[in-house]
Amino acid sequence: MLKTNADGEIVAATSGTDYQAPLVAGTDYQTPLPAQSNSTNGKFLQTIYDSNTETSSLSWETVDALPSQTNNSGKFLTTNGTTASWANAPVTSVNGETGNVVLDATDVGAIAATLKGAANGVAELDANGKVPSTQLPSYVDDLEEYAGTSNFPATGETDKIYVDTTDNKIYRWSGSTYVEISASLALGETSTTAYRGDRGKTAYDHSQITSGNPHNVTAAEVGAVPTSAISGTATHLAKFNGTNTLVDGPAIGTDATKFLNNKGEWAVPEGTYTLPTLYWAD
Repeated sequence: MLKTNADGEIVAATSGTDYQAPLVAGTDYQTPLPAQSNSTNGKFLQTIYDSNTETSSLSWETVDALPSQTNNSGKFLTTNGTTASWANAPVTSVNGETGNVVLDATDVGAIAATLKGAANGVAELDANGKVPSTQLPSYVDDLEEYAGTSNFPATGETDKIYVDTTDNKIYRWSGSTYVEISASLALGETSTTAYRGDRGKTAYDHSQITSGNPHNVTAAEVGAVPTSAISGTATHLAKFNGTNTLVDGPAIGTDATKFLNNKGEWAVPEGTYTLPTLYWAD
């Protein structure tokens, strides 16, 4: 192996001083690059370590494809150490806050999660969209049943509802006694009861009858002469005498030129007459 001396002359190199002998691949010189061709276009050079032989080698490796850029405007490329993905840029300013902003419920006008189902907070909804019974007042969900009011507790609770199963009436505790809730309508014929609707309807329909004799009242029941007692053909007129006694009047005539005078007699009219009160009589 040759070298140049201080005068620029070429002289023989000394082993161990002017060069390392023998040279060790990977230590004294770089392993040659792998061959390059069209198949390596777009690839990058990577060192591969073989733990079995404890040696390293170079190879051309493919760059992982970037995720699609469609609909990802304004995002940035990030990786979890294995795959790359597009992510939203971090918020740098919200409601006047800048930097690494951490939002809380008040920043966005929301109710804090800690208020769900909590005192002075808001009620939650279960899987059926209803408020759980544990978050309702006790009187809404607290109901006790007894066979008769006599079996109710001597002292009730204001937040409970009591049911008398003998008549299905419901009561609440007023603090000193049990009070029926929305007192039930009772049917009867007294001042404190309601009258039967079917009977009321019958009475009303009957009151609208304005003809005939719906009650089948007889003449004797109202002090009248029955029509069956009146028969035959009228032959005389009846009149009152001076003592208001009904007596026979004149016979009914056939002379159309005569009129009843003020004496209750048939006569040719002369002057002005006042007719007495007359009635038909047999």
